[in-house]
Amino acid sequence: MKISLGSAASLALLVTLFACGGDEPWTHPSPALDLPDGFDIETKSGPKGRITFPDRAVGASIVWEFHRGGDVSQILMTRHPGSTRPEDVWASVNRIRTNNQSWTVEGPAPRQVAGRPAWEWWAAVPSIDGGTWASQRTLVVAYPDSTWVSSFWGQHPEWHDQDRLDAVLSSFSIPAPARPLPKTPLIVVGVVLLAGALVGFKTRKKAAPARPMPSREPVHSPRANLLQQQAGDPMVGGHKGPSGPG
Repeated sequence: MKISLGSAASLALLVTLFACGGDEPWTHPSPALDLPDGFDIETKSGPKGRITFPDRAVGASIVWEFHRGGDVSQILMTRHPGSTRPEDVWASVNRIRTNNQSWTVEGPAPRQVAGRPAWEWWAAVPSIDGGTWASQRTLVVAYPDSTWVSSFWGQHPEWHDQDRLDAVLSSFSIPAPARPLPKTPLIVVGVVLLAGALVGFKTRKKAAPARPMPSREPVHSPRANLLQQQAGDPMVGGHKGPSGPG
């Protein structure tokens, strides 16, 4: 299939204009979590249980809640700017343990989640009449420039089991966003295509043969030539008469 110079130039121009349009705005990737049935997003509720890093800035937070019989079970995800070291987690959990003597606080336990270093701590909150009134389990996942903290506050009996809370939090992941096409190579491709189209156009213009000018001399056909010969020679095509006496 042949592509005309005009089509090539148009393609080059479109590629260049698209490439020069600027990069797509980058947004922070959103985490993913396998939410249990019945948990809906909530925009006006505050955090339940204990916050791991109450003194750190909050970059983003998402809350899901399950309501039944006046009780509330909650999943809270929070992103803090900056990474986290193991000693930071130990200090925070020790503070929670010291400030909540009636709680059974355990951890933090180091692990790996989504390919990143992580730590978990968990607690059982007793009820006034004995038994467990609520369970809390918190997962801290450290990235080079941020820290994600996922906390599950289970107030309903089915969410008192720490293994069930751990199964939900362990599903934490951050899907890799689709990267936009790099602009610099597109600009180079567009410029090369456009330059090639212009060079091809000039080459074709120089190599094109000149059109012959129409002749101003009369055109002589065989019949016209014969007539001209007859008109110039009276002997051609004529008859001799009888010669007279000398």
